[in-house]
Amino acid sequence: MKTCLQNPRLQITSPSRLFACLATGLLMIFTQLWAPAQEAGQTAQTSQTEGTEIYRLQRGDNITMKVYEEGDIGLSGKVGKSGSLSFPLIGSVYVKGHTVPELEQKLRALYQKDYYVDPKISVLITGYAGKTFHVSGAVEHPGSYSYPEEGTINLAQALAMGGGIDPDGNTKAIAVFRARQAGSSTHAISSGGSVIIYPGDTMVVPRLPSRNISYVATVSGEVSKPGNINLGEVGKMDLITALAMAGGYSRIANQKEAIIQRKTKSGSYQIETVRLKDVRDGKAPMVYIYEGDILIIKESRW
Repeated sequence: MKTCLQNPRLQITSPSRLFACLATGLLMIFTQLWAPAQEAGQTAQTSQTEGTEIYRLQRGDNITMKVYEEGDIGLSGKVGKSGSLSFPLIGSVYVKGHTVPELEQKLRALYQKDYYVDPKISVLITGYAGKTFHVSGAVEHPGSYSYPEEGTINLAQALAMGGGIDPDGNTKAIAVFRARQAGSSTHAISSGGSVIIYPGDTMVVPRLPSRNISYVATVSGEVSKPGNINLGEVGKMDLITALAMAGGYSRIANQKEAIIQRKTKSGSYQIETVRLKDVRDGKAPMVYIYEGDILIIKESRW
């Protein structure tokens, strides 16, 4: 839209009209210059505080505070047992439980009350108290890990400390549970570098839907169809079903006893004798075979 000065068809017939025209033009120029600067300031402020609104200060955290264009007014300190810090000019202020934006607003109001017209306050967490975070789900080493004494860590770094995501872990739906917030947020590992993790947070990596993984055990000896049997996705099968899968006993099978050879973590085999008759009659608990087990049915002695 053109101003009156830019419109050659508009005649200015009085001093008051000239004054109004000049005022309108100056207002438009000021608006055009001010809007980008204001937008840039808001962007910088958003970048500075992104993520800090979800963490609340605790005892033992270290913070720094600065007042823009007031180099002598600043603070670097640790939140003590009282939950307070002593700030220049305004004295002791209770900071425990505040987020960074909340504390900045509180300090701005206190300094504005008696000392500054429109103070620009910035607060930065420079170190966190000795706390832990938790990694669980489809990771190599689930458990609790110590949070660094200085700085922060992101989602990708936290998962790396847990040994990384398992091959069957869902890298696109990692749940992050904040220590002091209800619910959770979901993130992909591709954006893990921009997701800040705080003390007390928990990350859960879900497993991908089943990919038809099956487990195998072996039945040998006096059965109709000796060989491997499929244990399915569960990875275990009761003894009676396993024998049925192998075609049942042969004509000369010992139907009273069976032997299970089970591989141990050291690589050796552990041998277990099972009273088949007692299991069938319900006099003994059901016995299960697992991946890698060998079930042996011996020949009857009679």
